[in-house]
Amino acid sequence: MSSLPPPPVPRPALAAAPGGPAIAPDVPPWRAWTAPAALASGLALGVFSTIVVEVVAAAAGSSLSHPTAVVSIIADVVFDLGFVAAALYFSSRQGRPRAADFGYRRVR
Repeated sequence: MSSLPPPPVPRPALAAAPGGPAIAPDVPPWRAWTAPAALASGLALGVFSTIVVEVVAAAAGSSLSHPTAVVSIIADVVFDLGFVAAALYFSSRQGRPRAADFGYRRVR
């Protein structure tokens, strides 16, 4: 015996973005090219800031070839913050970024 197929899921209504075309509410307002640009910028910013952290640590007496654990942790955190800064920068170019634009939504 077969069962009935599930009912079709209604498509979200199109919402008019301020100053732009109508978009679905779940679609972020930025263009597709900003994702690779943010990724490349985050990588460049992370590498640059990690070099700065290691040079400052070397000036303070740490070794560049074998940095201390504290220098490694600080460099990792600064590297990750480079990606966060790039994502926030590119998303803020199209208006104020919301948590929902990054997939954070309230649950029931």
